[in-house]
Amino acid sequence: MENRQIHAGIVIGIEDNRIAVQMLPAISGECGTSCRCKALAMVEESKGPKIWIKGNYKNQFKINDFVKIEADLPSAYTGIFFLFILPMIGLFFGALSGHFLAEKYSLVNQQIFSIIGAGTGIFIAIGIAILFDLRLRSKKEVFRIQEIPSLKEEAHQECRNSKRHL
Repeated sequence: MENRQIHAGIVIGIEDNRIAVQMLPAISGECGTSCRCKALAMVEESKGPKIWIKGNYKNQFKINDFVKIEADLPSAYTGIFFLFILPMIGLFFGALSGHFLAEKYSLVNQQIFSIIGAGTGIFIAIGIAILFDLRLRSKKEVFRIQEIPSLKEEAHQECRNSKRHL
């Protein structure tokens, strides 16, 4: 189960192997055509997040191009599992295995071995989560960028004019 998000943004920087995009602020409600212009006029003052996207976009985009960004993000449930549930499982089974090892070999202080086992279990769980994250990131492209041609020249001019009136 994936989480697909689509946002509009403006290109603010281009390097050899990555591109910087400033996300446009979200406008809600139905207030007519002026919302589009107001949103575009606010781009320079926008406090939207700036993201760097890997890829060779040097010849495809220029600064101040409007783009649509599609992000295929993992499910939130996957993050919850790796952030909360897997470490708890590692903690439980690590403490349990430390306790049983201490009993089996008749070691004096079983509590210390339970604590050592719990710590080892958490570190193993975190290692599994990190490896899964690296595999997931290298497996597929998370961001895709498309140009929004309808917002190019007329939107820039229209919003520059209205910016003086706002």
